[in-house]
Amino acid sequence: MAERLQCILTEIAREYGFNIIVQEVMPDHVHMLIEARPTDAPVRIVQILKSISARKMREEFLNIIQKHIWKEGTLWAAVYYMASVADGVITEVIKEYISNQRSEMPRHTS
Repeated sequence: MAERLQCILTEIAREYGFNIIVQEVMPDHVHMLIEARPTDAPVRIVQILKSISARKMREEFLNIIQKHIWKEGTLWAAVYYMASVADGVITEVIKEYISNQRSEMPRHTS
């Protein structure tokens, strides 16, 4: 499902003219570094990505995700964190941070 979600988010971004520089789907959240036009309101970008991806994920995986949805018809939490960055060093630091998220997850042993 994580791979499919990444594909869906990439498709949506392409369709709306956003560029996902890097993304990582975690067990309970997603990290993304997105490049967009200055005229694209960040809150609108989030709305587009969340609403379309939620609909597509429900269409494809409802039987699986239904067990984890806390409220009928809701896939994403209403909250999110967003920050803007300039080109250069900070962008590269954030890109590296996101790229390393999966490898830094604690491993559970049985």
